[in-house]
Amino acid sequence: MLLALWALCLACPLAARAADAPGDAQPSPNTVRLQLKWKHQFQFAGYYAAVEKGFFAKEGLRVELIEGQPGLTPSERLFTGQADYAVDSTSILLQRQEGRKVVALAAVFQHSPNILLTRRDKGLGTPQSLAGKRIMMTPSTDPECRAMLANEGVTLKDYTTVPHTWTIEPLVDGTVDAMTAYLTDEPYLLEQRGFEPCVIYPNHYAVDFYGDCLTTSEDEIINHPGRVEAFLRAVDQGWRYAMAHPEEIADVILARYHSAMGREGLLYEAQAMRSLILPDLVEIGHMNPERWRHIAHTYERLGMLRPGFSLEGFLYPEFKKSLEERERGKVRTVLGVVGGAALLAGFGGAALLVFNKRLSRRVGERTRELKESRDFFLNLINTISDPIFVKDGHSRYVLVNEAKAAMSGHRSEDFPGRSDEAFFPGNQAMSMRRMDEAVLRSGRESVCEERLLDEGGAQRLVLTKKSRYTDSSGKVFLVGVQRDITEFSRMQDMVVQAEKMVSLGGLAAGMAHEVNNPLGIIMQSSQNLQRRLFESLGGNRKEAEELGISFEGLSEYLRRRGVFDAVCDIREAGERAGKIVKNMLEFSRKSETEQIACDLAAIVENVLGIISSDYDFKKSYDFRKIKIEKEYSPESFPVPCTRTKIAQVVLNILMNAVQAMAASDTMIEDPRIILRIHPDGDLMRVDIQDNGPGMDETVRKRIFEPFFTTKESGAGTGLGMFVSYSIVAENHGGRLLVKSAPGKGTTFSILLPRGSSPQ
Repeated sequence: MLLALWALCLACPLAARAADAPGDAQPSPNTVRLQLKWKHQFQFAGYYAAVEKGFFAKEGLRVELIEGQPGLTPSERLFTGQADYAVDSTSILLQRQEGRKVVALAAVFQHSPNILLTRRDKGLGTPQSLAGKRIMMTPSTDPECRAMLANEGVTLKDYTTVPHTWTIEPLVDGTVDAMTAYLTDEPYLLEQRGFEPCVIYPNHYAVDFYGDCLTTSEDEIINHPGRVEAFLRAVDQGWRYAMAHPEEIADVILARYHSAMGREGLLYEAQAMRSLILPDLVEIGHMNPERWRHIAHTYERLGMLRPGFSLEGFLYPEFKKSLEERERGKVRTVLGVVGGAALLAGFGGAALLVFNKRLSRRVGERTRELKESRDFFLNLINTISDPIFVKDGHSRYVLVNEAKAAMSGHRSEDFPGRSDEAFFPGNQAMSMRRMDEAVLRSGRESVCEERLLDEGGAQRLVLTKKSRYTDSSGKVFLVGVQRDITEFSRMQDMVVQAEKMVSLGGLAAGMAHEVNNPLGIIMQSSQNLQRRLFESLGGNRKEAEELGISFEGLSEYLRRRGVFDAVCDIREAGERAGKIVKNMLEFSRKSETEQIACDLAAIVENVLGIISSDYDFKKSYDFRKIKIEKEYSPESFPVPCTRTKIAQVVLNILMNAVQAMAASDTMIEDPRIILRIHPDGDLMRVDIQDNGPGMDETVRKRIFEPFFTTKESGAGTGLGMFVSYSIVAENHGGRLLVKSAPGKGTTFSILLPRGSSPQ
């Protein structure tokens, strides 16, 4: 009883101080204000979704969203009593330097939307091209663009800085040559004004910052830690919902927040933001301390931060951990005092006996609780699909979850006490051990890519993150988390290929226009040569008679010397070059043909009829000798497309398949093509599979490049598959995929969306 009274006496002052903590005296402690960075638009969709779908309300919060204005520094309002949270850029580092205790809670955009925007008709497409030009920017909030220019040797003295007007008007009327802008909306606004935008991306020049960082003050975290956690949980739910339901949230913004952006503009923002937030690949708000240190170093290099600037207390996870350590210290102090009081409160042998019995019972209960806690922890990490492992200070496994064990084809109980040499080849295990030792020695987190063999012997690309952890007794452990990024890496290759196609398309258009003029002169001159040297025209004969030359004799001489054949060759080569130029011009611009709902099976059947009766094609291979198998799903639905364009894609693929089988060195005894048409989610899929010679990995990766061909010289232009890719991806917003291996045939897959075509 005395012990309980003593603990109660100690606890009362602590509870009283907690109740009197600053900020709790507000009229409505669960009402918070969020200062937005800019005016209402899809850029803040996650916060609108958290309000409208009740995610904030479920956490006991009522959130007021405050619209931003030009020139506003959102996080400054955290310290004037006008806001509790704010959305700001990485320039919050500058406020931290000025003494404002701003804390970064989350980075919503994993890649900053800040870009340099120019008009394509001005030909300013690189940082170097802006030397000597007028650039509208705000140096304090546009460090990404400044750093990009500096990386490419374009310093402040090399261009004229014009104060920002926060509109695109100076770029439209030519007052400035370039401006810092947001990728999510201002290229769209420029396009709406009739000018094709040209975007210069800082992350293409080794400058990759976070964007739209959620911030608060140290006081908010200290005084209302539970509220901060509740706010972050609701924000996470809000952003996930917004990115999964962009059209619904766009309608909410228009109806409830009166955005100046139209619905089409809001959806353009949503699409552009997906590649910046990466909601399907990265946890919402993820922040890497090392990446923040790199950003701070860039500010230092630009002279905006003092050298050696410390990030201590700046990042929420680290600040929160520091607070928790302090709280644990207070608890340990209180428990020490209580323990001392208990020693003074002994009542002799009888009381001690009772105490021992109670203690024994408590130890048993605690032991059971610890076992249940351990089992809960093991069950918890085993539900995580990513491999997780813990090693001791000598790189020996302490525990692994089932995903880690399954990756290497072993059981989780096989790992404890053993090192990587027991599970991986020698060189690979040695490399892992070197990385472990580096992390244990330096204490710095390490992230790297590793190629590991799975239980089936297939090579997988794995992203591994390792960190050092020291427990309360001073023992050092290595904690690792892995993620299989094999498919993600493949998707990245596809994105790179798509971006390359866009760039090559623009290059092709420029080349085609430049080639057309001299090509026209060549064609006209070859026609004139043929007419004046070999055709029996009156003017030709008259000139020959005046010179005393026999026209027939001259013509015959030129024929025998091969001049006639040479002129014909020039004409044929010119006509072939003309077709290539025409194709290049056609593919470099988006189709302006109206798209209507079409039955893909009908298009494929029409192409089969055309290719079966093509005379020139039958000279190289008789299509009727190929067995055609059709698998058309009755659940197929029409998709909006340009019938002739999709027919051209199918025709190109079929001709390539048949020509590949005809040119194969190995006789194909039973040549066949399988055509499958079926739904694939919200897409319609057309698979064209042949049993031809197939392609190796090198050819497969280049199959969609312009002018790439495996045919002998003169047999093809190398534009067929490039054209097909452009039609499907650019004109129809779909995907064109290829799967092939030597000796195993080739499958091309055309995927077209049910909805509207791309913007």
